Amino acid sequence: MSFKKIGPIGTKQYMVSTAIKVDNCNKNGLPAKEETNELHSFSKSVKLLLDKTVKNSFVGIFSRECVQLNYFFVTDTIGLREKFVVMFREQFPNRTLGLNMIKDKEWDTYLNFLYPGENYDLLNDTTTLHDK
Repeated sequence: MSFKKIGPIGTKQYMVSTAIKVDNCNKNGLPAKEETNELHSFSKSVKLLLDKTVKNSFVGIFSRECVQLNYFFVTDTIGLREKFVVMFREQFPNRTLGLNMIKDKEWDTYLNFLYPGENYDLLNDTTTLHDK
C-alpha cells in the first residue's frame, strides 16, 4: 500500500526508526544473505513491540553501510524508548542497534527520504538520518 496516495495519517505524527548493524555485508554495503534470519527476527520483534504498545504503520526498510533501518509512524512515543532498550538488551545483546524518534507530522521522512520524487538526490541529503 502506498501512503503517498492518502498523504500523512494525522493521528500518526511521530516517526520511529530502528537500526541493526550486520556483521556481514556485500561490497555495496547491503546485508549478506546469511544475515537474513537475524534481520527478519529483528524486524518482527520491533513490529511486535509496537503492535503491543501503540497504533502504528510500517512504512519502509532502508539498508545502507551494513545497517538496516525499519521505519514506522506511530500515534505516540511515551514509554517507547524504555521498552525498546529492554527488548534490544534481552533479544539482541550482541548487536549494534539504534533507535530514533522524531515528531514528523508532515511525514517528511516518508515523502522526502524513503520515497522521494525523481529529482531527489539521496546521496547528498542525509539530514533525515539524524535527530532533529
